[in-house]
Amino acid sequence: MRKLLLPLVWLLAVSSAFAQQKITFANTVANIIYNNCTSCHRSGSIAPFTLQNYQDVVNNQSAIAAAVSSKIMPPWSPDPSYTHMVGEKKLTSEQINQILEWVNTGAERGEEAQEPAPPIFNNQSQLLNPQFSSRIHPHTVQHTLDEFAFFSLPSGLNSDAMLQQIELVPGNRKIVHHIFVFLDSTGQFSNSIIGDSINQKGGSSYISGGSLNEIKLIGGWLPGGSYYSVPEGMAFRVPRNSRYIVQIHYAPGSYGLTDSTQLNVKYTSEGIAGNRLMSMRPLLDNSVNLVHQPGPDSNLFIPANTVKSYKEMQPVGVDLSLISITPHQHLLGKRLKVYAVYNGDTVRLVDDRWNFHWQGMYTFPKPVHLRAGSVLYAEGTYDNTINNVDNPNYPPKDVVAGNSTLTEMMQVFFCWVPYQTGDENIVLGQIDENTSVQPAMGSVSNCYVYPNPVVGGNNLNLELLPGALYNLNLYTMDGRLVKDYGQVNVDGHVSIPMPELAKGMYFIKIANSQNVISRKFAVE
Repeated sequence: MRKLLLPLVWLLAVSSAFAQQKITFANTVANIIYNNCTSCHRSGSIAPFTLQNYQDVVNNQSAIAAAVSSKIMPPWSPDPSYTHMVGEKKLTSEQINQILEWVNTGAERGEEAQEPAPPIFNNQSQLLNPQFSSRIHPHTVQHTLDEFAFFSLPSGLNSDAMLQQIELVPGNRKIVHHIFVFLDSTGQFSNSIIGDSINQKGGSSYISGGSLNEIKLIGGWLPGGSYYSVPEGMAFRVPRNSRYIVQIHYAPGSYGLTDSTQLNVKYTSEGIAGNRLMSMRPLLDNSVNLVHQPGPDSNLFIPANTVKSYKEMQPVGVDLSLISITPHQHLLGKRLKVYAVYNGDTVRLVDDRWNFHWQGMYTFPKPVHLRAGSVLYAEGTYDNTINNVDNPNYPPKDVVAGNSTLTEMMQVFFCWVPYQTGDENIVLGQIDENTSVQPAMGSVSNCYVYPNPVVGGNNLNLELLPGALYNLNLYTMDGRLVKDYGQVNVDGHVSIPMPELAKGMYFIKIANSQNVISRKFAVE
């Protein structure tokens, strides 16, 4: 009997361990989906289906498995093995394998009590008391495919102002794919817009006589995004009588639907002398910086049925601190790799596996010091064959450079300020915790916040590097101070009491002598 009992006990123990390790929606998959997918896949947003609860996810498990295994989703073009950017949306190999294992083993829900609460989203304006607020005239989409529309909004400024925060609130999130905002300080570009929007066959936009080089990129919006604040002590200068140019990409399938997107702006009360002026423009542009290859090409020219590469270069004469980078190609573009060379050393900037349908502005975790004497380079690849699913021509046709989406561009926008000692230590944003980048000792970037969500009135726990003093402040998402916890001496862990709060999103601001970051969390 004893001989039979021992194997039975061992079998029960193994079965129990297996049951505890089995991946379920509650113990694993929900966190992955909520943190990486739900910001787009939610009610009223642009994604084709929602992922806001177990039933949503299990109903779409096959599509999810296919998208994550092929790495189509979450959409993120910059290669994280080249450089890391703020707000990366990339699943780790472990997370992908966990989703696939969950699907292949029955997609079980698990214990509902273990499930994290679905994230809460606010589709309304979150920017408190903007000094400028204007909506575009209601615009009805005119094309069944992608449509790019331009809108010109007068700033109403009688004197120069310093822009500190910018917010875009889509009027119809089901059709707005992404938005860019430019500054037109001369009015020349605005005068080239006939009506609110110019569109030609196929849904691509063009401007009659205007050029994007006449305007300055200052901001943008992607699904799941909120308002953008420039780094502390910096600002964009907005000359008096300027106009804001809003470029909106309406997704395929939006024909006949209407949108009225809102632009909100806050200016800093400090004058020009109190801020470092930010600049943003294409330091690399195919019309100026192309390294000509042997042959007759004076600009981009991609013959039909070819894959072709080009290179651009631009010497840098002064020290700069790079804040962000925005690569740009059109429908034939497949890759745009950008770097700088200084004294034989390569400074990696971005390797963008370009996806026309998922364009973005990418912020460096900390400013990149570009030294005087550096040379900027961009290497672009274009596919004008039938293998390119985005090729607008079938059969392929020769394509030249131009502003229309049916032509091609090779631009890299940079945002920068003149370099000052210590700029490389400024924290511009958070790198995803799943990346391999390790913060320097003493950096508050090591902070982890849990539980998330937290119940109002309970404690919020922070894991921080020990042996430092930290200032902790609790804010609403519109920047209102809820509670100042003062200075806290941390031994690696600190538990702070949460006041009774309304349900929603908040953030905790954490600062030490070296830098400042914030961590978002939900209250339920």
